[in-house]
Amino acid sequence: MKEVRDVVSIHESSWAPHEISVKLGQEYLHSFYTHVVQSPYSFGYVYTYGNTVLSYAVGFHDYQMFNDYLKGKIRFRLGIIILKRLLSRKIGWADISNLLNDGEKLRKARYPKYHLGALALAKEYRGTPLGREAIMGAIEGVLREFEDKGYPGCWGLCDYINTPMRKCLTRLKFIEVDIINFGNRSVVLYERDLVDKDV
Repeated sequence: MKEVRDVVSIHESSWAPHEISVKLGQEYLHSFYTHVVQSPYSFGYVYTYGNTVLSYAVGFHDYQMFNDYLKGKIRFRLGIIILKRLLSRKIGWADISNLLNDGEKLRKARYPKYHLGALALAKEYRGTPLGREAIMGAIEGVLREFEDKGYPGCWGLCDYINTPMRKCLTRLKFIEVDIINFGNRSVVLYERDLVDKDV
């Protein structure tokens, strides 16, 4: 699938090098995004201009069920990827600890099932009007799908030092819920209500 290849390329070049998904490499990313497309628990939107994918955003109807689905599909392959990356020193034991403590980030989440997940804008469009339109369009596609399904709210996660994305989430009416320290980095848990509580 061309879109999966394009999304993997954007992820590799746009996400910070210290992100575990980037450290796990292209083989892992291709498998992850392929299963996002195939799983009943996830979906995604891409924003295209002509034949070029500018941005993407992924949503999860049930984040834990997707993780279980993914582990069931790629458990052996993931083990090999992790071992190869450890041996080549692309990842360290702190990264393994962060993977094992993934559930810690949801300790204060009110809507743990419904997740605005991986998203990115191609680097060459950052700071441009078209780039802003592209990333907001992809994210709003995910949020619209959540709203259409009648979900009460959703959550998103952002690296503490990623100021532009934190501002973007605030503009989209996400509220900071928790700061989680993973030892070598901190991430911020955001949530957004999707239904009007006063109705």
